[in-house]
Amino acid sequence: MEPNLDELRKNYEKFDNSKLVRIATEEATRLRPEAVELLKQIISERGLSKDITKGIDAQFQEVDNETLLEYTELLRELPCPICKSTEEKLNATMTGCVVSFIIMTSYKKELKIACPNCLDKANNQAMIKSALFGWWAFLGAL
Repeated sequence: MEPNLDELRKNYEKFDNSKLVRIATEEATRLRPEAVELLKQIISERGLSKDITKGIDAQFQEVDNETLLEYTELLRELPCPICKSTEEKLNATMTGCVVSFIIMTSYKKELKIACPNCLDKANNQAMIKSALFGWWAFLGAL
C-alpha cells in the first residue's frame, strides 16, 4: 500500500538535505508523479538549489537519437581514463576473466571505457590471466 501525500510529506520532512538530494538525483524516475511534485516542493521550501529540481526534470526528458549521438561524440572526445591520451576516440568493451582454484571458479566481467590501445591491453591481460589461472576449471569439469 502506497503512502498518501500527508504520510509522504512527513517522511520527506524527516530526511536531511543530502538524502533528499540523493532521492532527487538518483530515484526520481521511480516515484509516482505526485511524489515527484511533493519532492520538488520540499526542496524549494528548504531553499536548496534550483538545479536539483532541474535535475529531476532532466531525468524525465526524452532524448532523441540525434541528441544522443551528439552526447556520445562529446564523451568519446574526452581523454582516455587510463592513459590520458586524446589521440583516439574512447570506446567501450566487456572484458571477462576466469580464475579457478581446484574447487572454486570465479568469473569476473567488467565494462571498460578507454582508448583502443588501452582496451586491447585490458583484453590481453584478461585473456592471459584466464589462460594462466582459469584452466583449473576445465580439470574440475572432467
